[in-house]
Amino acid sequence: MGMDDPESGRKVVLPEKYYLTYFLDLVRFVEKHSSHLLDCDDRAFLDQFFSLSENGQSLYIRLVNRKGLFFREGKLNYAEIDISSAIHELSSDGFISPVLTGTEELIRLFTKAELVANYSALELPKKIKKEELYFELISNGDFQPLVTNYSIICVEHQEAIEYIKMLFFGHYNAQMTEFVVRDVGHVKLEDLSKHRFKPWFSSLEESKAVFDISQIKSEAIKKLRIFPASALHEVLMDLEFPRFQRFASSQTVLDKFLLTVAKQLEREKEPELALFYYEKCFDHPSRERRVRLYFLLNEIDEAERLAEKILQKPRNASELTFAIDFLQKPKKKILRSTTRKLQNTGKSITVKPDTCRKVESIAIEYFTDRGYQGIHGENYLWNNLFGLTFWYELLDSSFDTYHHPLQRTSSDIHKQDFFCNRKLQLKNRLDTIRTRKSWLADVGQLIEEKTGISNQFVYWHTDIRSHMSTMLKYMPLKGAKLMMMEMAKNLKENRKGFPDLLVWKDDEYCFYEVKSPNDQLSAQQLFWIDFMQSHKISADVLKLKYIESLRQIN
Repeated sequence: MGMDDPESGRKVVLPEKYYLTYFLDLVRFVEKHSSHLLDCDDRAFLDQFFSLSENGQSLYIRLVNRKGLFFREGKLNYAEIDISSAIHELSSDGFISPVLTGTEELIRLFTKAELVANYSALELPKKIKKEELYFELISNGDFQPLVTNYSIICVEHQEAIEYIKMLFFGHYNAQMTEFVVRDVGHVKLEDLSKHRFKPWFSSLEESKAVFDISQIKSEAIKKLRIFPASALHEVLMDLEFPRFQRFASSQTVLDKFLLTVAKQLEREKEPELALFYYEKCFDHPSRERRVRLYFLLNEIDEAERLAEKILQKPRNASELTFAIDFLQKPKKKILRSTTRKLQNTGKSITVKPDTCRKVESIAIEYFTDRGYQGIHGENYLWNNLFGLTFWYELLDSSFDTYHHPLQRTSSDIHKQDFFCNRKLQLKNRLDTIRTRKSWLADVGQLIEEKTGISNQFVYWHTDIRSHMSTMLKYMPLKGAKLMMMEMAKNLKENRKGFPDLLVWKDDEYCFYEVKSPNDQLSAQQLFWIDFMQSHKISADVLKLKYIESLRQIN
């Protein structure tokens, strides 16, 4: 396999059986670091896999790395593998099995012409579209001609493979392409060879809970594309909620799943059922949705109690803003804090409308015409400053948040533990910065040493050095440090919602959140504007007014 190296432009040629090497490396890593998470069945599978010949192992890994469980034997073509011998071995040892009964999943293994030929008795239209053809054949329900006329195989033990991959990557349905991306140079990774790797899961019970709920979620999401969420309720009622809620890792997967179901139930006008699932969620926006549904169902006292609870301990800016607004006028139409901010404050400019350009570009042109300079930086500016400032703190492995050598950032980056664990280290790092000049020098040195290395917060823009220089030149040192610490308190939410533009001229500067006449301010945008203003960082809303007359603009 050959791919171009983005730096040198030369083609990187991977070894002939690179995919097998990657899988064997993965298994060895799991056996070394997570052997306690392998049960008897997992070990039996691995023993059986290692008893295969290299030829058999190669074809099996080729198949499990591809999408789906079914494959046409006649379409398998890998130059480095003796296909016939491998199929015989894998079939004999139970790694693949012949498909003898037709199923609708087989349809997509065939071209339109092949399907029309196999179902000539149906007298299908010659110009039928492929998706229409699929619908006709599924409606017909007879898939036996496909297994009668072709040799089709099914891959077995897919669950065992997915579980072992999950022990390495930490999540279900992980892709082995991460190894390829590393080796062909598409992503430069920080050297983690000296890191201490900790297993993703503390016990077999935890890892199996995560795997089981991940499987359930994956299958249910597929069904939601076909069936209404209410149709799945009886099945979901049998979920072992206490088991999946016992561990934070499985609760996270469960929350994402239940939020998807609950939101769909709301769309289906099933508020009581939606509430049932929101009540079992921890993640945002479950509490906000519960307040809204209690109010909808006329359970006003319950809605107000939960809103008060949110107000006392909000999980993010959106929750806080919602609770404030709801409790101010619980029985009337709510005038949101974001709406009040947009209506009552900010700078207004008059510009000519241009549907071909973004409002940020129009705003920058307005300022450049008046002698200013500007950057459409948005989240990029602040995330870059954060990532460069705390580069080594983010890499600290003493908190057991690194689990494999391909990892690009610590695993607690979006958890409350991140700030709780690192508060002292982050503060100490900021304490070493005495001037904006020294801060820029530190950032510049990191840019020099680390350019191109993957960091979840850093986007390696060609002008990154000048952009960081401009930020640090104008902002008050204390305010900028407080911004860094505030981001760290909740990186899942606080790494977004920053003002769109940085505009400056001479000693004047301002961060602007640009809004067209029909645009709204989000809670997170309001949070950052208020925070910046309260800490003497110049920031405001910039409201665009559109008119056609050039005389009015001037």
